[in-house]
Amino acid sequence: MEWTEKHDVLLCREILLTEPYRYKKGSVDKGKTWSTIADTLNCSQDLKFKVTQRSVRERFTLIQVKYKARNNKDEKSSGTSAKTTELDDLIEEITEKERAAEENKWSDENMRKLETDRAKAEEARKRAMERVSQTNRRLSEEGEDWRNNKCRRRSGNDTIEFLRERSQTERVLREKELELKKIQVEEQAKAAQQAQRQMSEMMQLMQQQQMQAMQTMLLQQQQGQALLSLIESMSKK
Repeated sequence: MEWTEKHDVLLCREILLTEPYRYKKGSVDKGKTWSTIADTLNCSQDLKFKVTQRSVRERFTLIQVKYKARNNKDEKSSGTSAKTTELDDLIEEITEKERAAEENKWSDENMRKLETDRAKAEEARKRAMERVSQTNRRLSEEGEDWRNNKCRRRSGNDTIEFLRERSQTERVLREKELELKKIQVEEQAKAAQQAQRQMSEMMQLMQQQQMQAMQTMLLQQQQGQALLSLIESMSKK
């Protein structure tokens, strides 16, 4: 079939209605949406269409690239955009919604990863506290056993020996408590470092995604300009 501007307008209207850009590239849902667009256009009573899922997808890509290249050229030459048509407005609206959908997708993915990292950090903290609790219980039991054994060997009339042993017991318990506090501080420091490292990795990932998005947009603009130049050269021939 021969595409005209009226055909392109109907195509863009259907794209805005079904919103295929909501779905991930290459997904089944995205393919089904493009198929629905093709079926709807083929049943149009106003214009004759003979299209497939692939042809409508490729047609929109072509007119979108031409629009971006033409728009950039107009802005560079005059500083302002030229008068737009209904097709231009439709393509611009679709492009903006595509960009918003892509940004929302990255934001959702980052939030899911952040929640996962937080859950991992919390789980690591719980395991650390469990180990500290077990160590505390073990040290307490050892101190109690040592004290009971010493008390059983204590003579009923030897008050001095009893006081000496009690002093030793208290010193041992204090050492055990200091050791336990040291373990607690080390475990908490490890958990904090792990959470900080995961947060740093998340920030680096977000920066990389932003750079990739900018590079993709720049590449699309360059491709659009090259395609427009090719079309212009072919039309002159």
